[in-house]
Amino acid sequence: MTPSQVEKEIDQLQSALNNGVLALSEKIRQEVIIPFCKRYRYTFISGMGSYFFKNRDKRYVYPAHHICMARTQTDAVKWPDELNDIWKILEIETPGRGHEIGTYINDYPTKKRSA
Repeated sequence: MTPSQVEKEIDQLQSALNNGVLALSEKIRQEVIIPFCKRYRYTFISGMGSYFFKNRDKRYVYPAHHICMARTQTDAVKWPDELNDIWKILEIETPGRGHEIGTYINDYPTKKRSA
């Protein structure tokens, strides 16, 4: 086995991992995020290494233990305790990447791009 063969196999493994993370993040979006957002009329926003929900009043919604992440204490709204499992899912770190799965989930609803 040559160094270039090893590098090629590592690249293939990394590509498979990347594709798997993206597929899983879309599955979470479809099965967890979208139903939740529809039920509570929330939006989900992800980008730049963070993610959060906003309620229908456009106020940030965080679990109680993350309330300090809001811009101000009065800017955040505590969400129902039943939704803590969703946040636990979003906080799961992806293998070999050092990022939480929530950072890979696309916004809901999808932002409309201007022409």
